[in-house]
Amino acid sequence: MKSFQTSLFLCKIFNSIWVQQRLLQRGTSKGSIPFKVGLNRHKSDLSQLPINPQFFSYLCERTENKQNTEQLLMHLLYLWLLATLLFFIIELLTPGFVVACFGVGSLLSAIVAALGGGIVLQIILFCAGSIAALLFLRPLVSRITRKGKETKTGIEALMGRTARVVNPIIGRTTKGLIAIDGDEWPAFAQNQNDSFENGEQVVIAANDSITMFVVKQHIPAKTVLNSSDNTNN
Repeated sequence: MKSFQTSLFLCKIFNSIWVQQRLLQRGTSKGSIPFKVGLNRHKSDLSQLPINPQFFSYLCERTENKQNTEQLLMHLLYLWLLATLLFFIIELLTPGFVVACFGVGSLLSAIVAALGGGIVLQIILFCAGSIAALLFLRPLVSRITRKGKETKTGIEALMGRTARVVNPIIGRTTKGLIAIDGDEWPAFAQNQNDSFENGEQVVIAANDSITMFVVKQHIPAKTVLNSSDNTNN
């Protein structure tokens, strides 16, 4: 019975201290008062309890440690979010999706910190998330961006484009000249029966080294490309 009354009395005191802390948190920007200060305010009440004073010191230390841990986790959350922002800003300046992988890891750690995860877990998740992003996410992003950047260069870039006849072209017997982008190229007609006069517009269908094979401009682009493939084969 005596132990029950003691426990009930302690609960009332701790509840009073907790209420004081909550009121201070809402009414001032300085934060809550230390738990030990709250106990000191009830020193006269605590002296009435037949309990070892070291027990209360232990409670004070445990409570203060808990508060310090919560503050540390909150600070770590802000640090992880700041690191995530910095990583992605650096990625914009140095493309390659390498630095961004570390941003992914720090973002995962920020989520764990927000959920109350420990520091060790945050560090492990940062390392694991960054490595996983480098191994799996980076190749995928590189493959996607590479597809968008693939462009033909040199003679391949001329296939399917329109050129102007500079010297007459008669079938595949008389080689003429065509002009495109300020350069002139020797050319034959793709079809044996075609001939082109000076100034006519033709479409480049295929090539043999630097010699072009051209067709009439009104031929659909799909037909031109198919003819190009057949000639190259």
